[in-house]
Amino acid sequence: MIEPTEDDASAHSTMKLEDMHDTNTETESGNKQTFNQETVLQFMIGSLKELGLRLSARSIEEESGASNDGKLSFIASEIEPVLDAILTTSTKNPSVFSDDGTTLLSFEGISLNELLEAFLHTRNEEFMRCFIASSHLFISNASFVDFLSFHFEKAIHLERKLFLWIKEHSDVSNDTCIQGKLDRLLFVLEKTGIIEKTSSHTLMMMVHGLFPISFNTQVMFYAPEIQIVNDYNCSFWDINECDLARQLCLQDELILCQMKPQELYFIDTSPSIRAISNRYKRIRNWAASCTCTQAGMDDKAFEKLMLISQFLNKFKNYSTFFALVQGLSISLNQRPLTDQALLNKFQGLASTEFKMNTAHLINSPCIPYFTPYLILLRESQKEEPFVVENEEETILVNWQKIERMHVIIHEIERFQHQIKQTPYPFQANLVIQNIIEHTIDN
Repeated sequence: MIEPTEDDASAHSTMKLEDMHDTNTETESGNKQTFNQETVLQFMIGSLKELGLRLSARSIEEESGASNDGKLSFIASEIEPVLDAILTTSTKNPSVFSDDGTTLLSFEGISLNELLEAFLHTRNEEFMRCFIASSHLFISNASFVDFLSFHFEKAIHLERKLFLWIKEHSDVSNDTCIQGKLDRLLFVLEKTGIIEKTSSHTLMMMVHGLFPISFNTQVMFYAPEIQIVNDYNCSFWDINECDLARQLCLQDELILCQMKPQELYFIDTSPSIRAISNRYKRIRNWAASCTCTQAGMDDKAFEKLMLISQFLNKFKNYSTFFALVQGLSISLNQRPLTDQALLNKFQGLASTEFKMNTAHLINSPCIPYFTPYLILLRESQKEEPFVVENEEETILVNWQKIERMHVIIHEIERFQHQIKQTPYPFQANLVIQNIIEHTIDN
């Protein structure tokens, strides 16, 4: 029976290392290599650091033209070996998948039929999740449901797979054709005893857009506003810095929660990534321009934005935090700061680092610094296409590429599930949010 009583991804993210399924492969030299999601991520992070990618406000300047001395272009070119090493090995084993669906072979592409058969027989949860999250890349929803309808008798853990697939593809509730196909499939599965009646009815409800209530942690109380702002006569510069930081967090929380993992396989056309990138640039450029004037450095404006940055750092909103601090760093390159004590405080703040390997382990909301993840995704995306057709007109799926990207996308998903489970305990104040947007735009 389906147990939708926990957030699947959150539960998975807290899994201990020894509980995760390892993939053991034999290399050409005869040595064993073990790969799983945790070890892959650790390797990825270590390699990034070896390449000099220090995740601090002062050193990462991907979007800025401020003296990076070509550092990031060097990193982008040198990061390719890192991506090639993620979840790829060489082996003499001729089979593509083990019995549980784990990859055994380093390959350029496998046939779609082989991949679908592996999904039917897999018991591996991570393989299921990777397949379901990326299935839109190589098969349509209607074709996938038709395949299950023809081969359901030999499928393992079909109830679990259907639950994950329907949950991931919630848009099927708007497609009456696919709804009909799924209703017929679930009716047959129930009558043949493959799944229980209650599970069948739960899945049917999900197909029609009625998802079961999850037991996510809700905000029991809201932090009171320090300064009551109810009208637009108040200036941005008169509002308390903590209240401003709280509203910035809520804005970024909304963007993160609206992001769809499927978008991240094509980040250049992703609306969410475009929104994140544009917001980062707007805040960074605004911070640089409003503190650095023709008359010199505006110490009061600089201090105001620095105090907001301190609260953002405290609230673990690294995206807007780095945007503000980078903007302030740009202004310092153009105009000196006369207040030495203020400069010393800023230098301490600017040394803050975003640690990819531990950021998602905290039990509080966190908006990640997206740049390192996007660098990895963009470099991986430059490879061969996800699907090709060979001379025999067989559809081949570049599963290696999908696996590598899934590891990175899953890390971003962890932040999503964390913030949905434990959202910021702040009340939205649309007056303050509109004042913030108006101030930035003008």
